Amino acid sequence: MAEIDVEEVKAALIRMAGGGVAGRPPPAPSGRQLNREFQDELRALTDDSQFRAYTEPLERFRVAQRKAMMARLGEQRRSQEARHGAATAARVADAIASERLAAGLLAKPQTSTFVVLDTPLLIWQLPCPDDSLFHLPWPDDIDPNPKVTPDITFKDWHIEPFNSWFKVYAQGDSGPYITKYVTYYMWENPSDSYALVNVTSGMTLTGSANVWGSPGKLAGNTADLRVEARLTPIRWTGWTDPATGEGLTQSPYPTIASKQLISLEAYGGSWFSDATPRSESFNLMERNILSVPLIPIPGRAVTMFEVGLHVFYVFWESGEGLSLFANEIDDGVILDLADEQKSHIARPGVVTLEILTPA
Repeated sequence: MAEIDVEEVKAALIRMAGGGVAGRPPPAPSGRQLNREFQDELRALTDDSQFRAYTEPLERFRVAQRKAMMARLGEQRRSQEARHGAATAARVADAIASERLAAGLLAKPQTSTFVVLDTPLLIWQLPCPDDSLFHLPWPDDIDPNPKVTPDITFKDWHIEPFNSWFKVYAQGDSGPYITKYVTYYMWENPSDSYALVNVTSGMTLTGSANVWGSPGKLAGNTADLRVEARLTPIRWTGWTDPATGEGLTQSPYPTIASKQLISLEAYGGSWFSDATPRSESFNLMERNILSVPLIPIPGRAVTMFEVGLHVFYVFWESGEGLSLFANEIDDGVILDLADEQKSHIARPGVVTLEILTPA
C-alpha cells in the first residue's frame, strides 16, 4: 500500500462529513443540588393525606409533561425519517447488494487467514474544532448556525502499536451537544480477487460519568447523556458498485457495529419530588467488542476502519406551561476519561481481520 498522507485523509473525512457546524463546547456546571427542606416543612404542616393531595396532582402533571415531550420527539424523528427516506432506502439496497455478493462468494470453498492492524494512522475528533464541520440534523429545532468556538473536550491522544489511547473530559450545562472521537486503521486487499472480511475491534473505557438535572418549583429539568462505541468500515479507494460499476470511493459501508456504553437520564427534582442524579463508572477489564461480518472487499481496494466513541447530551426543560415557575439553570453533565491520577482513559481496540479468500 502506498504511503498515506494523513492531512489528505483528514481533508477527505471532512468532505465525507458533508458540512454543517461543530458541536458547541460546554461551560462548566455550578453543581448545586436540590434539598428537601420545602418537602419537610410541608409535611410538618399537613398530615400524610393532605400532603398527597398537594403532591399527587403535580406529580401526575409532571408525568404528563414528560409523555408529551417524548411524543414531540417521536414526531420529530418520524418527520426526519420521512425527509431522508430516499437516502435510507438507498442504503438498505446497498446493504442487500453487499450481502448477496458475500453469499455468492461463500458458495465456493474459502481459506481463512488473519491480519491484525495494531497501529492507527490517525486519532481525531469530529466535529473537528479547527474546521467546524459535521452536524447531525436532530432534533429539528437545533440552531443550524450557532456560534462556533474551539472544542476543548479532546484532551490528549497517543499512537503506539497495541497501546494507542485518547483522553476526553467533557462537562457542560447547556446543549444539545454532539461529537465523536475517532481512530482510523487502513488495509489494502493484496490480491486481485474479492476477499470476504470479518472485522472485529472494540473500545475500553476507564473513568466515570455524572449527570444531574436542574431543580424547579413544580417540575425540574432533565439531563440526558448517551455514549456509544461504533465500528464503521469506509470504502476508501478501489471500490465500485458490482451492479452498476459506479465508483464508491470514500463512502461508508452500509453496515456498521455499535454498542451503547452509557445511557444516563437524571431528573432535577422539585418541591414535591426528589432529584435523581445518576452516575456510572467504567470497568477497565471490560472490552466492548464490535464486529462487522462478511464484508466483500474488491481486489486491490483500500478500506478504512473507523473505531469511534460517540457522545451526545441534551437538557430538557421542565415543560410547557411552567413559565411562571422558571428554573434556575443548574443542569450538569461530566464525562471524565482524562483524570491523570486515576488513569482515566479511552482505549480503542486493535482491528482484527479474518480474511476469507478462494481456496
